[in-house]
Amino acid sequence: MSLLNMSRLPLPTNPERIALPCETGDKPGNHSQEPDMNVTQSNQTLGKLCSDRLFRASLVGKIFLGEYGYNCTHNYFCVVVEETPKTAILAPIRTRLVSGKFYEGTERPVVPTQILTERSNFRAKKIVDSDGTVGFQYRRNRYGLWDGEDKSFNSD
Repeated sequence: MSLLNMSRLPLPTNPERIALPCETGDKPGNHSQEPDMNVTQSNQTLGKLCSDRLFRASLVGKIFLGEYGYNCTHNYFCVVVEETPKTAILAPIRTRLVSGKFYEGTERPVVPTQILTERSNFRAKKIVDSDGTVGFQYRRNRYGLWDGEDKSFNSD
């Protein structure tokens, strides 16, 4: 089965099971016999297509956190506005002081109901670690998925 034929396969309705070409109405006799190596490569390619495109959860709407500071700690919260396979558009979001003063304490993001401006949005490179966690790199900041906890900051 060539890659062209695989792109015409219907999307599976059950994510546990992938539809085979013979289940799509094609007659088994209409397919040319391929060596086992090509079938294995086709199955690997089909599996990669399904894992990359069909069953991958979207990151749009998720909040990410970048921390930066020289002799201090600043938190940069942002939300994913748009996602591509290699990059994403991130929009910075405001924070709310939970405890402490303006120069030191804990804060959390104010979850936006809508993104008001596109001027401050930025494109960040998507990075997938060896354990499968997804993050983003923009300039010096590395953004990781926010865990929902209050984050400490200081400007000493």
